Amino acid sequence: MKTSPPFTSPRHRLTVGLLLLGGAWGLSSTATAQDTDAWAAVKKDCELVLAFPERYTMFAVEECVVLQDRYRDLERLSAEERLRFARGPSWLFHRGSPEQRALGRLALEHLHEQPLSGYHRRRRRPPLVPSEVRPLARLWPTEPTPFGRVKATEALERAWQARATGDLAGAIAAYREALGHHPFSVEAKYGLLCAQSLAGNDEAALRTLLELESWDFDEAQSAFRRARTAPELEPMIPDVRFGAVVGWPRVQVLNGGGEGGLDETRRIVRALASHQLAVHQVGTDRHRCARPRVYYRPGWERAAREAWDLVGDVATVTGRISWDSPFDLIIVWGEPGPGAHDARPGSLASPWQGIEP
Repeated sequence: MKTSPPFTSPRHRLTVGLLLLGGAWGLSSTATAQDTDAWAAVKKDCELVLAFPERYTMFAVEECVVLQDRYRDLERLSAEERLRFARGPSWLFHRGSPEQRALGRLALEHLHEQPLSGYHRRRRRPPLVPSEVRPLARLWPTEPTPFGRVKATEALERAWQARATGDLAGAIAAYREALGHHPFSVEAKYGLLCAQSLAGNDEAALRTLLELESWDFDEAQSAFRRARTAPELEPMIPDVRFGAVVGWPRVQVLNGGGEGGLDETRRIVRALASHQLAVHQVGTDRHRCARPRVYYRPGWERAAREAWDLVGDVATVTGRISWDSPFDLIIVWGEPGPGAHDARPGSLASPWQGIEP
């Protein structure tokens, strides 16, 4: 069930948010077991929102940033968790209004983190359909000289040190140096791909991804498959060319049929997996849907037709994704019932609720 927003107006949200992040910060820094229970009670899907803010509305990110600062014991977070949950405040800092930027900056200070790269505002460009991405000629590896292997290893160590300190430019330079000594180093190529993506250089990252895909040996192909769901490549998801290069649409499956729709949703997930359609997120829709629906991003019509067949219900209707979404296909199971309607899917209420991954 969708809860009422805790803040009634943008100005009220900002005022309350800044008070919570500033004056009331001591409550979070000295959280007790009761405070921990409070975070568990109010967080809903906030951990997902904070870790992947590009999938949600700016209001949802703002709300979760404030809730985390108010109710979560941030001092108990590991270094890895701090980086993960700094994505939401970084999203506000780079993309929000002046008030949201201030909110994000305060939240980052409380997490003891700097604004993360890869979440800055980028220029919009005309979308390209998947058919416009062409694979490169296949290449087979050549072995480096012993001296070249040693120098490549040294460059890789410098690259990882640069990544660890947030120096993406230094990491990119070191990865390129490693590839100069060992042109078919999968570790260097994959590291370069991740660093370019995190730095916001989509054009270079797409080229590197295509080059990695053209390397015709097992280690390289394994790395290429790993790139399909790598968290470092999350900033590239809105670019439809990324999905075209990796060859899989990003699929979300939602249960919009209530308790009675859980079994059908599980069936759909299994059917998609058996047909090599990778399901990236499964959850419960906030809305009840009166019948199954398949939404698709332009360029993925063939995958939508295949998904329609796999849903296996003649009442299933299809439509284009006309709103901001990181997914190429959204499949919603629906069935008649109280409160059911034919509107587009609502935001995700809870991931994997009642659903086996």
